[in-house]
Amino acid sequence: MNSPVRPNWFLTHWRGEASLGISYWLNGVLLASLLPAAITIGYVLLDPLRHYLRTAAAVVLLLTALQLPLWVWTVVGIVRSANRHTARGGKLFWANAARVMMCISVMAMAIRLDRSLIPQTRLMASIAAGHDPLDEAIVEATPDGRTITFDGTFGEGAVDRLQRVIDASPNATTLVLSSDGGRESAAEELALRVRQRGLNTLVEKECLSACTFLFLAGNKREVAEDGELGFHQSTVVGISDAGKTIALAQMAEYYRTHGVREWFIDHILATPPESMWYPTPDELKDGGVLN
Repeated sequence: MNSPVRPNWFLTHWRGEASLGISYWLNGVLLASLLPAAITIGYVLLDPLRHYLRTAAAVVLLLTALQLPLWVWTVVGIVRSANRHTARGGKLFWANAARVMMCISVMAMAIRLDRSLIPQTRLMASIAAGHDPLDEAIVEATPDGRTITFDGTFGEGAVDRLQRVIDASPNATTLVLSSDGGRESAAEELALRVRQRGLNTLVEKECLSACTFLFLAGNKREVAEDGELGFHQSTVVGISDAGKTIALAQMAEYYRTHGVREWFIDHILATPPESMWYPTPDELKDGGVLN
């Protein structure tokens, strides 16, 4: 006797053959609630790759490529099940309610695509191909070889540029920073090179956002009279609220391990990514930023 053919769960949902309750509540709502948690777990697992920006970008592209078809599968299956619902003896009200919710889901996805997913995908594709749009920093040594200047936004490539100049400048004692920021993963690696060499850091104009990671790595940290340090939350594109919470916790811990006071860190975390907090000289001293 032939064994009965078991229905394929994936195809059963896709064709709308599953009941509306299973399609909507199990395959739709439950799956939709688990997906952000899975992405957050993935963000944690990806953390060791932050210092390998091209690899991390490629993995993000892969996760995005898997996420979109899964969403299409969910929506199409629910709509098809709703279209069969009354023929199976179900109420028209619940079929229409499911259709309305899927229309809302489509509109929400369209907004998300426009505001985050498409820009994120373009950015990750560019980084994975080795073309980071933020990687514009110019690193040079002064003629006397005692000062290294770091000017511009930075990505992964800035790490090698800084290391080459450090290796070629054995008498250098100070790193002068002028930057609007860059990738935090690159900033942490740059900061490591600054600490290993024992360089002092100096800001003559401005050092903003992730540039402050480099500044705090200095053995002696100074800001010129006309210089400014600017702080705000991490800028993280396209992740869940839980993932953002993890990113902010990592940023806070970095500042904390470099002697920054808790009240100062709280002010940074309260400053949204689209804003910038410029502490006064007294606040920088009291906050443990200057030494």
